[in-house]
This record gives sequence, structure tokens and C-alpha cells, in this order.
Amino acid sequence: MANRIDIKAHAAAELNAAASALQQAHLLFTLIESTIAAGGELTQAKTLAHIGAELACNYGNRAEDEAAGFEESDRA
Repeated sequence: MANRIDIKAHAAAELNAAASALQQAHLLFTLIESTIAAGGELTQAKTLAHIGAELACNYGNRAEDEAAGFEESDRA
């Protein structure tokens, strides 16, 4: 049973990390929007967009993998 609790705790931690990363990506994209609206440097906006996309993609993949692993362990 302890192993099951460890799996749940790990899954919760990964999903919380993914949620936090998505919030950070949202803030980056909001900053990009503000930068462009204010006539800011497009190179900076592109760099921020790249960072946000990678952040969201990486943590999205981690959350997806964790959810799949949790689902498999739930069936066992």
C-alpha cells in the first residue's frame, strides 16, 4: 500500500509542477502580448514565445506521461 501512496504523491507533484509551468507560460504569453502592443522589440517577443512554448510542451509531456503511468498503476 505504501507504494500506491508514493505513486499518488509523485503523480500529484508532477501535475502540480505542470500546472505551475502552464501558469508561467501564460504569464510569458501575456508579457509578449503587452510587448507587441507597446511596439516593443519583436526579437524579444519571439524569444519569450520560444521559452513559453518549450515550457508548456515539456511540462505537458511530463504530465501526460505521469497520468498514463498513474492510469497503468491504477489498473494493477
